Amino acid sequence: MIKSIAEFITKMKEKESEMLSNQKIDHPGMIGNMFEGLTHRLLALSMPINLNLNIRSGKIINEFGEESKQIDCMVVVGDGEQIPYTKWYKYRIENVIAVIEVKKTLYFDDLVSSYQNLESVLKKI
Repeated sequence: MIKSIAEFITKMKEKESEMLSNQKIDHPGMIGNMFEGLTHRLLALSMPINLNLNIRSGKIINEFGEESKQIDCMVVVGDGEQIPYTKWYKYRIENVIAVIEVKKTLYFDDLVSSYQNLESVLKKI
């Protein structure tokens, strides 16, 4: 029996990750999108509904209009600007609560790339 929301989300993550890993897809971008989608879903399930929080992907903009690199998941408050014809958004830095990079597996090059994406946010503050 599941006794907490955290336990439910953990069980769901395990089950859904296994299902995604069994998909017959070999395109890295599509695989990445599947795992990013799962991360979005799990984060959305864990967010309080009355705080106007959203889970988005996209870029972060500072007060000078400078943009970060593409961010897999951002926990944001309020509304951002949707990038036309995409699922991505731009959010001002003051509306971003958390930044998350998603990786199915973590190899050295992936770690460097993730660090550079997160660092691009710090450089824009």
